[in-house]
Amino acid sequence: MRISLTESDIRKIVKSVLEEELACMGTNYVKVRELAHNIKRGNSDAIETAAISMSRKIPRGFVTVP
Repeated sequence: MRISLTESDIRKIVKSVLEEELACMGTNYVKVRELAHNIKRGNSDAIETAAISMSRKIPRGFVTVP
């Protein structure tokens, strides 16, 4: 099954995942913002953190296309 996600959908998923992941860590919006900026800068640790978190949200068999 293939489902297309719009850029807006992907942004919502990323925002949701980052907020949930950091909330679990006991952090706040400042940390969410910091992680998002590090992702934009290409920081591999930040990208890995977000990727692992997002992988839990996307059902098995789905394909995402950036």
